[in-house]
Amino acid sequence: MIKAVLFDFDEVIVRSYENHLKAFLKTARKFGFKIKKEEIMERFGISASEIIKELLKLKGKELKRFVEEKERVFRKLSKKIVLVKGVKGILKFLKESNLKVGIVSSAARKNIEKALKAKDLKEFFDVIISAEDVKRHKPFPDPLLKAAKILKVKPKECVYIGDSKYEMLAAKKAGMIGIGILTSFYSARELKKHGATYVCKNFREVKSLIQKLII
Repeated sequence: MIKAVLFDFDEVIVRSYENHLKAFLKTARKFGFKIKKEEIMERFGISASEIIKELLKLKGKELKRFVEEKERVFRKLSKKIVLVKGVKGILKFLKESNLKVGIVSSAARKNIEKALKAKDLKEFFDVIISAEDVKRHKPFPDPLLKAAKILKVKPKECVYIGDSKYEMLAAKKAGMIGIGILTSFYSARELKKHGATYVCKNFREVKSLIQKLII
């Protein structure tokens, strides 16, 4: 029986990949680098720092400056917050079902807090683990295990909902149920390949699945 449901943030709670991509490309040009959009997109799901480390080999102060600028550009582009369809409904259902609810994401806390405040969603979450809260991010299980510890539940009693292979890998390593949701460009086949226990097209399907899991 599950006791907690954890969500990824980007493209699971909010629509944000397009603005993240624009922010990466704009910041790279400003710093004199060239990055292909495909190289960024295939890494969506890990933190901005990890993406830039892999692609540009930056470190230390250079890496920090790049990431800070990228996040500044992203927030400037993200004046209008757009939720993924069905998010409010699933959150209300989970609270009514007395399940603990959290966000586990590689996004910056400032980005998460801004969106939750704008859409009056903060009350639904019992824990938020962001990029700043752990040293090792997805696909490592560390952020998921930290969330479970804070919520005082066992990993096997948790569900983690994500749109990318990185969430599914992290869920599998943490010993959690991984639900892949088809809200971005990842396919059901790819999510299953990387450890998804289940794959759902939308939050209506997620709700039906969770109803079965809590019986």
